[in-house]
Amino acid sequence: MANLLAFLCPSVLHAVMFVALGTLVFLSIPTPTVQPIPSAYRFRDYALAKTSQFFANAARFALVVLLPLGIQILELVQTFLSSSLPDSEETAFEEQFKYLIVTSSLLSEFPSLTGTTTSTTLSSTHHHHHHHHHHHHPSSSSSRENILTQGLAITFVSTLLLSLIGYQIVPVYMLGILMVTIHGAVYSVLRRYQRRCKIRSIHSTALGLLRDLVIECEQSDAMVMRIIDQSRQLNAIYQGDTLAPPNDISSASSPTTPITASSSRRVADTRRALTHIFNSQWAHWVSALRRLESFSHQGNLSRFRDMYNIIPVAHQQNGSTEEQMHVIHWKRRECLVHLLALDVMTLEHDSDRLDYESHWEVVIKVMGNLVDEYKRHVPTLREHLISSTEVYEDDDERPTRPADPRVNVLLHQYAALEKHVRNIQSKLLLCRQDTRCNQQNQSLERIGDRLSTIEQDITQMLTQWEETTEAYRKLSTASHSLPSPPSSPAGSNNSSNKPFMRRSMLTAAAVACFLENKRSREKVNCPKLK
Repeated sequence: MANLLAFLCPSVLHAVMFVALGTLVFLSIPTPTVQPIPSAYRFRDYALAKTSQFFANAARFALVVLLPLGIQILELVQTFLSSSLPDSEETAFEEQFKYLIVTSSLLSEFPSLTGTTTSTTLSSTHHHHHHHHHHHHPSSSSSRENILTQGLAITFVSTLLLSLIGYQIVPVYMLGILMVTIHGAVYSVLRRYQRRCKIRSIHSTALGLLRDLVIECEQSDAMVMRIIDQSRQLNAIYQGDTLAPPNDISSASSPTTPITASSSRRVADTRRALTHIFNSQWAHWVSALRRLESFSHQGNLSRFRDMYNIIPVAHQQNGSTEEQMHVIHWKRRECLVHLLALDVMTLEHDSDRLDYESHWEVVIKVMGNLVDEYKRHVPTLREHLISSTEVYEDDDERPTRPADPRVNVLLHQYAALEKHVRNIQSKLLLCRQDTRCNQQNQSLERIGDRLSTIEQDITQMLTQWEETTEAYRKLSTASHSLPSPPSSPAGSNNSSNKPFMRRSMLTAAAVACFLENKRSREKVNCPKLK
């Protein structure tokens, strides 16, 4: 017993502690006769409330302050150690690249008739990026060699300084570990700096080439449209001279002149030159499309194709020059959609990829080849444009400005009619292309929508035609009211003008009747289809 007491209470302090513990246990047992101490319970509740409040505030502080701060610190460390560009800089480049494509006229369904939609906005920054055409990026092997050389040089210098200062103090193995650490740190810093500089240079070159491509394509379309318009006008003049009635005084006095014959030959030469240019451009766009297919994100590609109604064109068509130009425009839209859907321009942080630079180098090479192709044909297009302009000015011996200012009204009406005819012709080409590539019901719906718009254009053209004939009637009535000598052949001209007016009105009435019959047939066939 004495040994047990000595073991449990080796000293007086241990005995006091056991007595205090037994007293606390005894007082904590509730009995009917013993009343609890209110102050102890209040202190316990206060301590529990303060403790829970402290932990709640600490958790709130950790979630609101410490966690975002830690995430920012980790992102800063990751950004500092990573060789990729910051996410904001990469996103800004991708938005600017896509903005240049989307805001240009190259993605529209019809080629630009003026060629000045985005050329004027891009020409101000065109000269700043002209030097990027022949800019060559250093290869990955040469950049690694440069980094290794610089790292070895800095490591050698730092090792030499350390050996001079503390060679006797620092052990040999510690010096080797320090050398390896310094070499790795220097290599990573230099690698990060050079890769970021290379990616920024790639971005600048890609934007410059894309601006040049948009400008060259729009200027080429503008020149080709002017050449086609002037060739069409020369053909009209030539057919007007050859198809003139035999009793016409002008045809009797001057039959097919050498000027019109030479103009027809030049028109044929221009068409052959345009066909050659279109075939060359077609080959380059097909090659570019073939190279970009493996670098495109398929999900984004299908989404952009549905967004811009892209119809793949399988082969070049041997039609009119205007139809060939539309086919080149459609193939170009297909290639530009691939540029929008590049796999290095997704929502992720793509510059972290190891193949980021190599993919962009291929894309830059493709765009450079396209820019060089369009620049190669600019002198030929300009030469044919100047020659067709000179021939048209030689053929058209009448003054460019009419002597009577009232004729300007007729000229404006003619220009409006020509615009309607061009719109109808372009939409008919699109309908033909949709019909050839008809694979889904969506193409049939698109064809129906375009036919309805063509019908609206024809209705507007008929209205414009009536306004033109009304302007001609007013001008003819005003010219008849002027006094003229008795020997003037105005009477014969009046008699010849009346059948023309009757024919024009009959033609307009026939077209209107055709449209009305078409609507009635559609209404009759609708129940059958249902």
